[in-house]
Amino acid sequence: MKKCFPVFQRSKEITRWSLKSLAQMSSQPLQQNATVLLQDVALRLDEQQNICNKLIHHVQNPSTIASSSSLSGTKRNRGGGKVIQATNMSVRVPFATQLKIEQERQLQIQKSIQQLQNLHFLHSDTLQLTQGIFLGNTTILDRFSKADQHLVQATLEQVRSRHAATVENLADIVIGLRSMQSQQIIRTGELDTMVEIFLRQRLGIQLLCDHYVALHKGKQPYGGIAVNCPLNDVLQDAVTEAKHICDANLNIVPEVIMPASTADNGQDAKGHHLTLVRPWTHHALVELLKNAMASVVQKAIDDGSQRPSPIYIQLKKEEEEDDDDEKLHIDIVDQGVGLKDGDNSEQVAFGFAQSSSLKRWDRIDEQRTYAMVRSPLQSLGVGLPLSRMMMQHFGGNVQLLANHHRNAGLDNSSGNKSRSNGCTARLTLLVDDEVEEYQASTVPVA
Repeated sequence: MKKCFPVFQRSKEITRWSLKSLAQMSSQPLQQNATVLLQDVALRLDEQQNICNKLIHHVQNPSTIASSSSLSGTKRNRGGGKVIQATNMSVRVPFATQLKIEQERQLQIQKSIQQLQNLHFLHSDTLQLTQGIFLGNTTILDRFSKADQHLVQATLEQVRSRHAATVENLADIVIGLRSMQSQQIIRTGELDTMVEIFLRQRLGIQLLCDHYVALHKGKQPYGGIAVNCPLNDVLQDAVTEAKHICDANLNIVPEVIMPASTADNGQDAKGHHLTLVRPWTHHALVELLKNAMASVVQKAIDDGSQRPSPIYIQLKKEEEEDDDDEKLHIDIVDQGVGLKDGDNSEQVAFGFAQSSSLKRWDRIDEQRTYAMVRSPLQSLGVGLPLSRMMMQHFGGNVQLLANHHRNAGLDNSSGNKSRSNGCTARLTLLVDDEVEEYQASTVPVA
């Protein structure tokens, strides 16, 4: 008797995958994988659509996110203007000026609403694509012929491609709303939280789509998951690409000293094999490396030096007493311009659609080397926050640490005489491949 798989049920909960559970799908029938992954993608798209509705509601109702210092709470003075309460003093704003501000606010709100509605329609359309396979014609997954298999693959590829521009669209929306925030018209804290949840869920959808496509094509033994992946190869590929980017944009390439030639801790990348989402790890490493390279080049320009200082990659294992999870830290240590002074410098660097960099530069072309990631958008400040989200998806992390606040761990024999300068970018990976992905309704703590 032909085995039938359950059809899509709206009440079904989203599956929380681990790297191991995804990799194990390679030993299951493709028909079963298609049913399970399509259903999970549909549920996640439904959640994304709900977030779009909430975002629209918040933009349409500024009172839910506006602070008490908004224009609705100002007072008119005898001169016909308004007094807007600032942090330290009251500033008299002429009526014509405040009217112009209000008009700009309304235009920005309408623009943001239109952009969010477009996102809503996008998710509605792609949700119907996935649900149609279950609800429109259940025989597709029952018979699962060659044509049906290609239809499922094409559907998930279409979901992925249609959502490729969502990061850019959200960045435009957030940047516009932050301009209103700077005028004390709107507070975007709660909206930023929803945007972050939206982006994290988007990563999960992309991963599942690419995982099935890879399983269908059969070119990768474990689909979109790299099992027992040599870390040295991942590092070498990232360094090579980052050097090409730096050379193309700055016409100079700083030296990168790999872990095998670093004598301070004895950790060699050749001895490490991990299960990971290789495109995500590659993306995060390139992002951190290119920022480090830009930093040391800028420092050399500021100091009048002909050559930038080298960048060190160090590996450190960690296993805390109260935590059974073994962690592998990849530290990218530079002697560049460093983080800006202030307690919130890392927060600004990882804020979506904002950047603390002195100069940002884009990657070469569109990065066709990995389908699950779009290249960082120049001047939009999305590279670092997306890198952190990717690593946190399965329990890892990305951090920025000022070298003058910590011991960078460089050996004196390396010739480094100013280890207190610059920044250490730490990418953390969990050795355990059974850690489940984050809960869709929460944002992991950095």
